[in-house]
Amino acid sequence: ESVPFAERAIESARAVGAQVIESRALNILGVDRANLGSIAAGIELLRQSLAIALVVDDPIEVPRSHANLGSMLEIGGLVEEALDTSLAGAESTGRYGGELSFRWLLETNAAAMLIELARYPEAAALLERNVQHVLPGVSTIHLYVTYAHLLLRTGDLATARRHLELAREEASNMEDAQFAIDLHMIGTEIAVWSGDPDAAFEIAREGLDRLVDMDDAILLGQLVMPAMHAAGDIAVRARTARDKIAAEAAVRDAQAVLDRYREATTRLPDQDELARRELGWRMAICEAEMARARGEDDPGAWESIRPAVAARPAPFVEAYVA
Repeated sequence: ESVPFAERAIESARAVGAQVIESRALNILGVDRANLGSIAAGIELLRQSLAIALVVDDPIEVPRSHANLGSMLEIGGLVEEALDTSLAGAESTGRYGGELSFRWLLETNAAAMLIELARYPEAAALLERNVQHVLPGVSTIHLYVTYAHLLLRTGDLATARRHLELAREEASNMEDAQFAIDLHMIGTEIAVWSGDPDAAFEIAREGLDRLVDMDDAILLGQLVMPAMHAAGDIAVRARTARDKIAAEAAVRDAQAVLDRYREATTRLPDQDELARRELGWRMAICEAEMARARGEDDPGAWESIRPAVAARPAPFVEAYVA
């Protein structure tokens, strides 16, 4: 619903030469376009927003444009450029005294990108530096859920669980889709890698019940993938125990999740090449897990995922599908 408002704001700002407002409106429109599937167009709008913000040297729009451009580059799978953009934005805050308002955000975003690139020591250094700067609310949620993700990837599941609980307590009254997806995704993965797929699937299903109708299908895939992993593990365990009823129930649950995710992806009206690629490899992983749940695991299905994953830097995912 915000797209027409942003478009009108851009038109009005240009008519009167209000560059700060133009930059802000371009920023909003860029995020909207990217989240609706036109990732490349959204990124271009965000580049325009940042260029204007830099010209007018606005202390709010410069770091905000860096933050949103970095996030949309990451959604498009352009993770290394996203990292460079986020770090540049963090550096820019020193000119305006914005360390507490924006630097923590940009550096936490950068840490998330470093985790995706499997550069774990660098991510840890950024997060540790910002622990003392977080305030109650959004900053606590974002930093501690990101820290939990890092600890999950490095194998410290107990500390990851404690950090996630801190983030959950802060997020108890918030409806932000990205934070909710991250909280449920990390919770699901912690349970999966702790050997409790039943708990993992319930965490994921709770998140999907809250979030599946939102227009965040690419982000939602980050939750659906571990949900399908958990469902596959449940089905495999049931078949190993010769529990046909439990195995069939796990397959039905997995299919229901996959169907809901497939429906969510169809609500993106303008999927460009980047969106199709990012949705494609996520869906392929989900379908491979669906086959595993049915007892039809096919090495060829996993093999077919690798080229799409290799086209973007994602070492953990590459190892997972190997």
